[in-house]
Amino acid sequence: MLCLIYGTISCDIIEPDNDVVTPSAEIKEKEIVVLANSPTFIDLNSKLKTNTPARAAITSQPRYGELTDLGNGLLQYTPAVGDNHGRDDFEFTFYTANNDIIKRDTIVVIIEDDSTKLPCNIFPRADYVYGVHRNPILIDVTRNDIICGGSVTLSLFQPGSEFPPQFGDVEIVGNKIRYTPDASFKTSDIIIYKLTTKLDSTRSAYGIVYLKADSSCRFGVGDDNFIFNSYFLDSARFLPVFANDSLCGPINNYQVYLKSLPQRGEVSLSTGGFTYTANEFEVAPLSDHFVYQVCRDGVCKAGSVKLTFPVDSVFSCQIQARLDSLDLSNNTIPEMYLGVLENDSICGELVSLKILKFPEYGYATVKDNRILYRLDLFVERNAEMEYEICNADECSRAKVYIKRSN
Repeated sequence: MLCLIYGTISCDIIEPDNDVVTPSAEIKEKEIVVLANSPTFIDLNSKLKTNTPARAAITSQPRYGELTDLGNGLLQYTPAVGDNHGRDDFEFTFYTANNDIIKRDTIVVIIEDDSTKLPCNIFPRADYVYGVHRNPILIDVTRNDIICGGSVTLSLFQPGSEFPPQFGDVEIVGNKIRYTPDASFKTSDIIIYKLTTKLDSTRSAYGIVYLKADSSCRFGVGDDNFIFNSYFLDSARFLPVFANDSLCGPINNYQVYLKSLPQRGEVSLSTGGFTYTANEFEVAPLSDHFVYQVCRDGVCKAGSVKLTFPVDSVFSCQIQARLDSLDLSNNTIPEMYLGVLENDSICGELVSLKILKFPEYGYATVKDNRILYRLDLFVERNAEMEYEICNADECSRAKVYIKRSN
């Protein structure tokens, strides 16, 4: 849980005016638009207001991105949808100094993959500088940024000594940034800068520069073609797809996503690659295909994986509960059965169906080997639950995402 104290650089609680009686809190601009494949910074100090000593805690993390608290009211949001568009959100809860809840609210994040569809605003793109040694480097950070609404003023965001850069000196020269590494610089450093519209000082955005000692890295992902000439008795195969990829560092430093799913099986991320599991009762000859994506610092590369199995391959049936994503945002029926079993592989008779995690909003129960869900008509928030199915031999579990808010 990220905990933020408003209005000060330290962790002191804001003191209210003497005439303030009723605690209140609000979020300005509850909807923000970000560019896919690029980290975005959210300045909470400009968005949140309270009239009483208060703290704000992030009580619901985003589902399609990573949220990092950089301190001093600045959050870094990194989309995790590759080069696709999407919609995300995270929830704040405001508390008084006595830990009483003042208000809950949500910031909605719209992830846009088409720069022509962005609103007129400032959208800094991440900059990458390789081959940093001991000499000063002049960086034209606005060269790749999207700027609408007039010229901007460039400044550095370094409110305290704990903020980057940590291993060099930085200054503004004209409309560029000059970075001079010091003796402590070894491998990498970062700079956070701010762009402010000259005609409207309330319009601003933050950007980031990644500095690397390594020479320019040729990050690339290669396609894979796996042909199996043996029996597939265990219904799963390991695919070492990263073996032919050109990665600038260990795979742990990257984010890995599936851009397209296989049609005749399922795939899951494993150490060093993926594990492929065929659907029940598949018969060879069989071929399948999926695309994965590797991302780092907002740069993504995609690789295609093709699988071929011979005529004598045999696939055994294995019970498998599969992820469900249900859109009930326009549904006004108060109670309904959720068809979560429709995409599952039971492999025989269903012996039991259990709810392992109940939804945060709404009510769910098992009735006649189906999940009965009742809407919370007073709270339109997204919810998540988890269930388990079992046949005579084994069990499998899966999550269900329920969309209620647009």
